[in-house]
Amino acid sequence: MSGPSEVVANVPTRVSDTPYVKVTGNPGVNVLRATVHLKRARPAQQAIRITHAYKIDGRLTERVVEMPAPGEYNVTVDGEPENVFVRLAVPSRQVSH
Repeated sequence: MSGPSEVVANVPTRVSDTPYVKVTGNPGVNVLRATVHLKRARPAQQAIRITHAYKIDGRLTERVVEMPAPGEYNVTVDGEPENVFVRLAVPSRQVSH
């Protein structure tokens, strides 16, 4: 072996997990060192909560739209709204290490 090399191993793991192996050899003293780690793929968080706040005739109203995946949505109101804010929130989830 001429020096350190890195290899992405093709072994069965969970879907999208990627094992990395780094092997360092020193043939003069018959030493072989391997470092292995697994990079777990986390699925993208797609759900989002959208809150629109607007005023009609001075009255503040909030509408919440839950989007489980990317897509289109509409907020329909009676009257002429004055936009106050739009809030985007992603529901939290536990992350395992």
